[in-house]
Order: sequence, then structure tokens, then C-alpha cells
Amino acid sequence: MKKSILNTSAFRYIFEIIVIVFSVTLSFYIQDVLNDREKIELKNIGLKAVLSDLEKDKEFYSGGISRMKGTQANIDSLTNKNIIATNKMVESGARRYFGFVGQDRNYNSMISTGSIEFISNKDLTEIIHLYYGRSYDLMKDFSQQDEKYFNEIEKYINSNFEADNLKLNEYDYYNFIYSPSILKKIGADKTLRNMLFQKKWSNHWYIKQMSGALQRLDKLKRLIEIELELELEID
Repeated sequence: MKKSILNTSAFRYIFEIIVIVFSVTLSFYIQDVLNDREKIELKNIGLKAVLSDLEKDKEFYSGGISRMKGTQANIDSLTNKNIIATNKMVESGARRYFGFVGQDRNYNSMISTGSIEFISNKDLTEIIHLYYGRSYDLMKDFSQQDEKYFNEIEKYINSNFEADNLKLNEYDYYNFIYSPSILKKIGADKTLRNMLFQKKWSNHWYIKQMSGALQRLDKLKRLIEIELELELEID
């Protein structure tokens, strides 16, 4: 009787190899699926956290715009030859700068875990990188410029105008107090006027950048919400 190929040791050997290869391939496939699901879940968690960060940014930008407009108003008063300078104008116009503090911890976490690569909406991918990349870089640049002008003005005032004393204000911060005669000199100083004009010019672009960031922030929020809603529909 002719021996069947199915009963040969060669066939059993080949069959065992096929089973092993299939099992390993299936194991890798299942692991990839599980990894993808984990990354998608991390992406959703990350985007929800980014939404919270954007709310903090929105509050920060709105407060920054309001504060810098107040600084500009005091600069206008300080540089107006028809207005007598006051200690409040000096403190709020010359001795102020607005440092940028961004909320990008959760965005950076998504970058480090790779979960950001699982965003399905290309527009969202583009704008989230744009917002935390170029927009943040510009904000940091304007913040550094504002601090630079503040330091220069601070140094000039301290070198050229003698303060009478320091006085705690209602926020428990010290203000420099100048005599009426010194305030008059401060208001008439041409070098200081030009330095204040430079600071106002820089603040104007800082405010415009913050206003633009608020618009990009709202668009980013809408795209994130759409992305999360799609995930809910898929689940």
C-alpha cells in the first residue's frame, strides 16, 4: 500500500513550521492592534487634556491683552507733554512687562508617547503643531523683547531719577515713589520718551499676536472636539 504524504515526517515538520510562523505572525498582529488601540486611547486622553490647557491659554491671553493695553494707556499719559506724570503712570507704564507662560505639557506628552500620530484629521494635525510651534515661538520672542525693554527702561530710570521711597500698594507690591519735581523731569525726558515709544510699539505686535492666538485657539478647540466625537461614534 502506497504511503500517504500526510503521514511523512517531512510533512509534519513543514506543517509545524507553518503553524509556528502563523502563530508568531498572529501574535505580532494582535500586539500591533492592541498597541494601536492603546495609542488611540492615549491620543483621546491627551486631546482632552489639551482642551483644558487651551482654556488656561485663553484666560492667559485675554488677561495679557487687557494688561498690556493698560500699560499702553499709561505710556500714552507719560509721553503726553500736556499731562503731568504721576507715580502710578511710571509704575504701570514704565515698570511693567508681560512674560509668556504657555501650557504645552500635555501636547509635549503626546509627542513623546507618539499618540499624536494617531490623530485622524489632517487639519487638526497641522494646526496643533502650528499652534504649539510657531505661535508659541513668536509669543516667547515678543515676551523676551518686552522684558528687554523693561530692563533697559528700569536701568535708565534708576540711573537718572532718584526715588524718595518705596510704598506697598493694594496688591502688597512695592511701588517707587518720586517727588513732584522728579516726576516733572521724568515726563520731560526725551530719551525715556523714545524708550517708552519703543516699548509701546513692541507691545502693539505682542497684542496682535495674542489676539491671533485666541482665534487659532478657538479653531483648534473645535477640531479637537470633532476628533473626539468621531472616536465616540466609532466606539
